[in-house]
Amino acid sequence: TSAFIQVHCISTEFTPRKHGGEKGVPFRIQVDTFKQAENGEYTDHLHSASCQIKVFKPKGADRKQKTDREKMEKRTAYEKEKYQPSYDTTILTECSPWPDTPAFVNNSPTPTPAFTSSPHTTYSIPDSNSSSPNHQGEGVSLTGGEQLHPSATIQETQQWLLKHRFSTYTRVFSNFSGTDLLKLTREDLVQICGPADGIRLYNALKSRAGHRYDAGTDELKGRL
Repeated sequence: TSAFIQVHCISTEFTPRKHGGEKGVPFRIQVDTFKQAENGEYTDHLHSASCQIKVFKPKGADRKQKTDREKMEKRTAYEKEKYQPSYDTTILTECSPWPDTPAFVNNSPTPTPAFTSSPHTTYSIPDSNSSSPNHQGEGVSLTGGEQLHPSATIQETQQWLLKHRFSTYTRVFSNFSGTDLLKLTREDLVQICGPADGIRLYNALKSRAGHRYDAGTDELKGRL
């Protein structure tokens, strides 16, 4: 079985903070194969494979292919053995099914809790160490802004996760306040949420966090 895929974009459209791309998450194509069950649904996973994809404009692609060929021609026969030969079709590499099952996710059928807030919900954040007059206990909007503040309560943190498309992990972080979530390192989040969502959550937190936290996270993991 073969498939032809045409991508109408270039890789720069996936750069961080421009069009939704995430630094550290490769742009790739993945094929998940499922067997049809007796009820007609495709739930029995058979195989998953993927390949990384880099997209160039036509002139750039031709130039890169020519450069790669010239570099390979200059290598010795021994060095060429270390590389995969070129094919007319793309060879996919076996991988885990998507999405990856996070290490700490509770797969119980209990529905994900939903939280609602008014369009103008605010809370005060006094900052005595700030030299800016705008920080004198002003209200910070949860819905109007993108920032998760350390002062966020557990429920406000849940709202932030839902708003930023992390609803899958609201139960995982059900006991986390804004301070708790901001203390987690990149490695912690990757371990909890898997590579793609972990890096996405880390980028969402750190690109908008107003403070840096270097405290240990052992006590936080105990809440998961």
